[in-house]
Formats: sequence, C-alpha cells, structure tokens
Amino acid sequence: MKKIFAVIVCLAVALSMSACTSGGESSATPTGNASSATTVASSSSASSVAPASSTAEESSTAPVSSEAPKEGTRKNPIAVGETVTFDGMGTTFDQYTVELTVTEVVRGEEAAAIVKEGNRFNDEAPSGKEYILVKFHINALDSANDEKIDLNNAMFDFVSKSGVKYDDFVSVAGLEPALTDIYAGGEMDGYVPALIDEGDSPNVVFLERNDGGIWFATE
Repeated sequence: MKKIFAVIVCLAVALSMSACTSGGESSATPTGNASSATTVASSSSASSVAPASSTAEESSTAPVSSEAPKEGTRKNPIAVGETVTFDGMGTTFDQYTVELTVTEVVRGEEAAAIVKEGNRFNDEAPSGKEYILVKFHINALDSANDEKIDLNNAMFDFVSKSGVKYDDFVSVAGLEPALTDIYAGGEMDGYVPALIDEGDSPNVVFLERNDGGIWFATE
C-alpha cells in the first residue's frame, strides 16, 4: 500500500509541474502581441499627420490705372487744331456755349514783327523774353437770353512748361485780329498775346478760375 501511495504522490507532483510549465508558455504570447499592436499604432499615428499647407497668399497689390488724364487739363491739354466746347459762366456770370480752337501759334521774331506792326509804340520783348501770339477761332453756339458773349485776352492765362504761371498781363495795341464781343451764331478769330521765357513751350488756360479752366497746348 505504501508503494502504491508513493506512486500516486509522484504522479500528482509530476502533473502539477507539467501544469506550471504550460501556464508560463501561454503568458509570454500576449507580450509579443502587445509589441506588435504598439508598432501598428505608431504607423497609424504617423499616417494621420496632415501635410503642411502649400497655398501662398495672392498678392494684394492693385493694378496701376492706365487711363489718360482728362482732356483739356494741364496733363492733357487740347492740341493745336483740335476743337473743344465750353458750356458755362464767363467772368461776368453770363451763361454761354462756345467752341474754341487754337489755329496758329506765332513766336519770336515773327511775333515781334506783328506786335510792332500793330503799333510802333508797343514795347519790345525784354532780354531773355519773347512774344508769343496764340490765335483762337471762336464759334459762338448759344447764350442765355441771347445776350452778347464777352471774350477778351484777360480771360486767358499762360503757364510755363515747368508749371509756373506768367502773372504779367500783356496789352498789345492794334493787334489784329483781336477778340471782341460776339453773339450766338457768330464766329471770329483773335490773337491772345503774352511775353514768355525764350524757348519755353507754355500752355494757355481759358477761364482758369472755373474749375481749373480749359488747357491748350502751343506746340
């Protein structure tokens, strides 16, 4: 009996040791799986990172305007031979409509001869100055209440090419043709004289006090 009991005890011990060995091997597997799971998670995290934006802001600089300045202004004067219409008030608040055209520009010795022909007592041009005579053709279209239209040399100013106004009003006696009063339906020609710096190419301004006036080129 003792031998049989001893055999049973040995078998029980052997079975117990076998069970412990089997349990240790199964506990190692999850460790390996955990490592694998960690690797997958890391890969997934890396792929979820959004790429940096490559969109650049567009330039906000506005395009430069290429429009020409308004016609009849200092930067865009009416050319010789071109006609422009004035519709407004004159120096005495008389309302009228006229067309103006520069038809001729005379200067230097030729202008001095015309001035002297008008009246031999007219002054000669000072040193460094010269006469310029700008001939205007006027076409009177309309006037308020059919009143006469007063046009004279004092309504015109000369401004140098560099932008300096010639302040001195020049009166030339006997200059022909000359501007005078006119009624709607009439036409006339007349010289507007000035003394300018030699070699200058000034602009002529009609009624400068009226919103800057109408500017005419002389060349």
